[in-house]
Amino acid sequence: MHPLKGTAFLFGLCISACLALDAGQIVTVILSQDNAYHSQIANRLKDNLIQQASIMQSKPTIYIVPNDLNYIGAWTVIPILPKLAKLHGNNTWWMYFCEDLTHVNLTQLVHGLDVYNTDKNIWLGYGLYDEEPSIIHHFAFAENPRFFKYPLFRAGFAIPSAFVARLMQQRSLKGKSEFSIDASHELAMFIGQKYPLIHVPTLFCAKKGIGCASYPLRSKLCNKRLSKEEIFVAVKTCHKFHHSRVPIVMKTWGREIPHLEFFSDKKNKTIPTTAVGVKNTERGHCSKTMKILKLALKRILYKLNNIKWVVLVDAGN
Repeated sequence: MHPLKGTAFLFGLCISACLALDAGQIVTVILSQDNAYHSQIANRLKDNLIQQASIMQSKPTIYIVPNDLNYIGAWTVIPILPKLAKLHGNNTWWMYFCEDLTHVNLTQLVHGLDVYNTDKNIWLGYGLYDEEPSIIHHFAFAENPRFFKYPLFRAGFAIPSAFVARLMQQRSLKGKSEFSIDASHELAMFIGQKYPLIHVPTLFCAKKGIGCASYPLRSKLCNKRLSKEEIFVAVKTCHKFHHSRVPIVMKTWGREIPHLEFFSDKKNKTIPTTAVGVKNTERGHCSKTMKILKLALKRILYKLNNIKWVVLVDAGN
């Protein structure tokens, strides 16, 4: 080989090695919950990722939500993006999000992400879509709901750090509601139709498979079974159903619930129902739902201290 050609070849190898992605250039965000069970699982995943990275001679940056990024609604991802953009928008290549019950193969993740251009406005994950218009998604894209994809959080998803930084320059969180129904769909809506999720089922998988970087794990029972006395059921209804749907609930599954309360737009002493002070609407029940949850919390704090779960249902269920 000609000396100059050999030098050029070695220089090319050096450039390739220097520019190759490594685990230290990926910020990992583990979405968890603020309780002992999930904290233990999240820390176990964090330790495993640190161990995997050490084998690759890398030092990863890992956050656990809400432990390390304790913002209101942090589990929905959007509220923590400004902080992540500020800290890592210019000094890392990727931000990878998963849940505490996600299995992660760091080597596969690094190799899988390395083929994508981080200068582009892209994001990757396992894409879900609605089979038909959905009320929880406010009937978005009703004419073709399959058109719009949103990520399966537990399968993991990744966004280039530079893209997150650019998004935060373009988007404002002022006036954004703290109420969330489907965090995944809302994140995709926030990022926007202009930047659709790229469906990569061979990297971010719905179940374990060859080549998967991450996939969901099944949760295990963590505590003894709940008793009915530990559940408060709030039934959402309105005055036009007081003599139709409500009696059916009372005669069927409602009889099995020790702590059951009907919340309506109007008070009815014979049922009885609790008036929430919010007018009934055909669409958009967020205000009513929030008021019901606040009233339920009030009941629990002052009367029902043994309650561990609140279940909110519609009288038509």
